[in-house]
Amino acid sequence: MSTFLNTQTFEAIVADAFNLSVAPAAGYVLTSDVSGNGSWAPVAFNPAVTVQTTDDTPTALLTVTVGASSVVTLTGMLAAADSAYTAAVGGTFTITARRAGAGASALTNPVVIVSSESAATFDAILSGNDLIVQVTGVAATTINWRAEYNTVVYS
Repeated sequence: MSTFLNTQTFEAIVADAFNLSVAPAAGYVLTSDVSGNGSWAPVAFNPAVTVQTTDDTPTALLTVTVGASSVVTLTGMLAAADSAYTAAVGGTFTITARRAGAGASALTNPVVIVSSESAATFDAILSGNDLIVQVTGVAATTINWRAEYNTVVYS
């Protein structure tokens, strides 16, 4: 055991190949590079998208273009509520589309699970080469939608 700047360290915790900066912050996690140099980094969150509907017109919440000679898979969770929080909709989605060469994209069987207290709903569609998570609100009702998602692309 050794003491440095009024801090005790133990050989079982301090490794020769690990150097840590002394500036931790709320919302940060400890990470390291390939050389073992430690640092504090912000927590990485999934990307999020939002949209507001005020009627029952289908509206794009998330659009991802399928590039030539590639496969795209989107997975995510969605939550929405009317402005008074008296009705809600939520669920999950897994959507895969493929595109051979520069040809047209094809949508595989999307898995969309919707849990809703109202007529509001969502689905996955393919429009041209765009993979779209589409939401449909309720007539004369304001609904705020949010989805967090991950994208995997193989090309």
